[in-house]
Amino acid sequence: MDEIFRRLRLTDSFTIELYIEKSKLVQVFNEHVDYSDLGFFSDQFEQFLFNKKKYKGQVSKDGFVLKRRSKIFDPGFLLVKAMGTFTSRGQLTVIETRINGNQPVSNASVVLMIVIYAIVIPALILQYGWNNLIVLAMFIHAVFMFNVLYFTIHWNVGDLKKDLEREIREWVK
Repeated sequence: MDEIFRRLRLTDSFTIELYIEKSKLVQVFNEHVDYSDLGFFSDQFEQFLFNKKKYKGQVSKDGFVLKRRSKIFDPGFLLVKAMGTFTSRGQLTVIETRINGNQPVSNASVVLMIVIYAIVIPALILQYGWNNLIVLAMFIHAVFMFNVLYFTIHWNVGDLKKDLEREIREWVK
């Protein structure tokens, strides 16, 4: 299943090797990541609060779990999470990060859409038959809604990977 999400580009990973001590890297992460439990209800009304830190999550001595802080009108703030580990190899500290777009909120959205369309489309076909414009419009609507969710997750995974990779290197400078 993980390979399917990787091929669909709903998950991604990257590795960064840095010349910094592991303890110092954890300290740098703690300076730039606001502590949060990352639960579903921790995201509510967050976009109205002022905070200069771009990321929120949990950082430990062995790794991190974080999300980008939501902004107003950001459609994908609930959908993407980054998880990483810190390992030391001599003078190098290696950060292995996995960005995951397969979150419970997106899974629930897909299941809800499947249930709704599995009820509505057959009901419309029974009511109006196959030769009606409303059935075609509902099929088009279903395809559009699934594509909006897919591309929102896909773009947010790519954006988080690019931004996080760049910002980790900036934090360490």
